[in-house]
Amino acid sequence: MNVYAQTLLDAAYAAYRDRRYSEAWTTLGFVAGSGWRDALTFRFLAHLEDLRGDASAALGWLSAATIIDPADATGFSHYADALHKLGRLDEAESSYRKAILLDPSLTEAYGGLVSVLHLLNRDDEALTLAKRSLIGAKDPAHAHRMLGSALIALNRQEEAIDQFRAAQRVNPNDATARNHEGMALLSLGNFREGWQRYDARRSAAAVHTTFRDLPQRLWQGDIDIRGHSILLHAEQGLGDTIQFLRYVPLLAARGATVWLEVPRPLHHLAATIEGVTGMIAPGDPLPDCDFQCPMLNLPMEFGTDADSIPAKVPYIRPDRQRAAQWRQHFGASAHRRIGLAWSGNPQYPENHLRSIPLTMLLPLLRREGCEFYVVQAGLTDADAAQLIQIGVHGQRVDFADTAALMASLDLIISVDSAPAHLAGALGRPTWLLLQFSPDWRWMRHRADSPWYPTMRLFRQPKPGDWASVIANVTQALDDIDCPAVPSSV
Repeated sequence: MNVYAQTLLDAAYAAYRDRRYSEAWTTLGFVAGSGWRDALTFRFLAHLEDLRGDASAALGWLSAATIIDPADATGFSHYADALHKLGRLDEAESSYRKAILLDPSLTEAYGGLVSVLHLLNRDDEALTLAKRSLIGAKDPAHAHRMLGSALIALNRQEEAIDQFRAAQRVNPNDATARNHEGMALLSLGNFREGWQRYDARRSAAAVHTTFRDLPQRLWQGDIDIRGHSILLHAEQGLGDTIQFLRYVPLLAARGATVWLEVPRPLHHLAATIEGVTGMIAPGDPLPDCDFQCPMLNLPMEFGTDADSIPAKVPYIRPDRQRAAQWRQHFGASAHRRIGLAWSGNPQYPENHLRSIPLTMLLPLLRREGCEFYVVQAGLTDADAAQLIQIGVHGQRVDFADTAALMASLDLIISVDSAPAHLAGALGRPTWLLLQFSPDWRWMRHRADSPWYPTMRLFRQPKPGDWASVIANVTQALDDIDCPAVPSSV
């Protein structure tokens, strides 16, 4: 490397260490512009592009790195990571396998490949690979975590817990393994231990950390909150936020002044909850509160177990005027009115596993005596065209309007996304359609939910088997006298 390029590279590393990522990216651009071609430098550039949210640009630099050094297993693994993020799963699988071929002990490549196979509904194959990764693993704690995750995907939580604990024996500071252990315990109904371990998600060292460095003192359940103010802040998705808003009245009953920091689309709904004093959106100036608490810490701080979940519904109420407008719109009808959500947020990495292709639901939607209403946000052009053909009523994009609509529906059928939580919080009859190994909150093997007493669960009997779920839902609709008619489309 020439002196000019080396000086720039040193400056880029210094800027990166100080978290001046934009400066590091600009400086590395001069290195590349100088004509210097180095696989490590290109991987560094790719990492910075990834931090900027440009996975396509990162992929370009990583591709160049693999050409420069075709024997570098790490380069192929990182290249596969970029393909993975872009949803190019088949290509990612090939690149991960290339990395493993070059270095059979490269744990990170196994981890990426296990994730890809899971997304492709090849969980048995993923489990075999995860077991193999333990042999001579460069990062044995990661290998145990990976094996635990592969077991979770097959609903083998007890065995998964053993692997997460093995990871922590190798690395006692492995916050990710502790977090995963917590979720597995919660899914088995072991709330007391589960909440404690799930709290590790807030560690800055956790892979998917929800850590926030707020100035207020963290509220813990043994601290008397009477006469004090507290900021409750959402930390995950819209559905999670809706689920744990149920704790606001409990805090208010203890004499707390409760402020909420929740995504702006939920403000109208959250304002209907008993005990809310004020509300902000993420990024707004923080109110002057004595304490703060992440919403998903509240079950731990209240000592919640499976028998003490605050499940009084509704705890969210629709806007009266909008609900009245929907009732007037509907008028009297002998038809059953059913809300439908078949897909969640497309930005969620595993959304396609929890979502159902609309084409699979068409026989369900062609039922005499039933009217279907879309209660999810976001429709593809293809889905919109299909719905118009069969007379299904269009989407809702506003949560307050969706809540008002749900108040006039007889039933909501939804995959595991925010509309299901909203329906449950409103106390509406809800059928939840779940992938084989769903999120921890739905626990394992249950057909009901202790969080939402008006909810019924329909589970895949094996990974990817939506056909069986739809058949069971169809039979359940038949049982409530909503007959099907031949298709005309």
